[in-house]
Amino acid sequence: PSVTAPGKMTASPYGIKTADLDLGLPNPYTYVTGTSFAAPHAAGAMALLLSAFPDLIPGQLEEALKTGALDLGPSGPDNDYGYGLIDVLGAYLQLVEEVTIKRVTYDAVAQSLRVVATSSLQPDVKLNATGFGNLVWNATTNLYAKTFPGVAAKPASVTVTSSGGGSTTFTFLPADEVTIKRVAYDAIKQTLRVVATSSLQPDVKLNATGFGNLKWNATTNLYAATFTGVPAKPASVTVSSSVGGSATMAIP
Repeated sequence: PSVTAPGKMTASPYGIKTADLDLGLPNPYTYVTGTSFAAPHAAGAMALLLSAFPDLIPGQLEEALKTGALDLGPSGPDNDYGYGLIDVLGAYLQLVEEVTIKRVTYDAVAQSLRVVATSSLQPDVKLNATGFGNLVWNATTNLYAKTFPGVAAKPASVTVTSSGGGSTTFTFLPADEVTIKRVAYDAIKQTLRVVATSSLQPDVKLNATGFGNLKWNATTNLYAATFTGVPAKPASVTVSSSVGGSATMAIP
């Protein structure tokens, strides 16, 4: 057998104790055995799984029943119990899906939103970005992705749900408040030093526009960088955050 269902054994705890319609009192209950009693349990378990995961095919449901079964007898599948006693909750947990949002990018200029995600059941499920549309499976990258046009404003969050039942939500960080603490230009060395902070530090990246990224220093709690090869003092320096937000300082 592939699995074992209640009705295989003639006694507790695997047999089914039910009303004895033949004998009645003083023995109102009996243990019932046989495949005709066990098969409906297996069918009922499949029906419960299908109601929870309506888009899965029979083969996937059967595999979940086997992998989620309670092992009986010798370790592993055997000729007496198969994979073991069916366990609907165990099978359900085998099918509960883990959806992971890999990346969400909003382009304010193009007014587009790109969503990239994965699923523990890929590619046998469909993923949908709630309010935007379905993601497209790419067998080369092993990712679901889609760029949605016509998104006038950056959403606060994006939720991706699966036809397999899983879901997850990505929340954009609030706009960052960037503060430039110091800018110093050395004409002799032709260097520019920029020091800044972020209201979301250290979870964001800061960039001095036209020069490069600043480096986070956990000791000083500052982002800083010294850029070389700057032949002339710039009129100003702008520092931008990876999640939005920027600050500009004029250099006297």
